[in-house]
Amino acid sequence: MFSYLADPMHWHDFAPAVEFRKQIDAGPPRVGTRWMATDRIGPFRIQFIDRLEILAQDFRRLDRLLTLEARQAGRWHRGMGS
Repeated sequence: MFSYLADPMHWHDFAPAVEFRKQIDAGPPRVGTRWMATDRIGPFRIQFIDRLEILAQDFRRLDRLLTLEARQAGRWHRGMGS
């Protein structure tokens, strides 16, 4: 799971702002690897060079999102008499 989340090529799967990622540095993705990036914020495209860091903040946001979705699904199932 970590290898999937640590690879910016997969971020569009769970981060809707991610529009484009291309690795600049050679080798497999690792801490410190640089990426050309484009994110879409509303109608704007922001282009930048990003460096892969420890993604603790992103993982916390992802955890909150998944927890919220699980709670909502549980309430829906309980409401349906399951």
